Amino acid sequence: MIVIDWTNFSLTDVRFDLAWTLVLTNSYMGMAWRDRFLREYEHQVGQAVEQIEYFEVCACARRLFDLAISFFAGAEKMGTRADAIKDMRAQTVPACRVYQMLQDYTGVSVEPFEQLLASIG
Repeated sequence: MIVIDWTNFSLTDVRFDLAWTLVLTNSYMGMAWRDRFLREYEHQVGQAVEQIEYFEVCACARRLFDLAISFFAGAEKMGTRADAIKDMRAQTVPACRVYQMLQDYTGVSVEPFEQLLASIG
């Protein structure tokens, strides 16, 4: 399988893409699937991925920022369809998992995001 994501094309450290995939995998499928995906990735490349947690923190922050902009300024500002907010409000588990992942790695609490989650939950 090959995936080409032209909307996010850039020359950068591959761990940013991997971390984004791991964060989204955790958010929708849970940490066990995230771990499985990472193990298989490492198996395929033949080595452990160093410092992936740093890149996952960056991906968590990006995802939470995207969600906050969508809720406060409108999903259209993020290039998403306007009715996507309804889906996000109906399914808060993925956002909560991303926030929990950020907290687990950093120990940081972000009060405004906690308030956002409480208001949509």
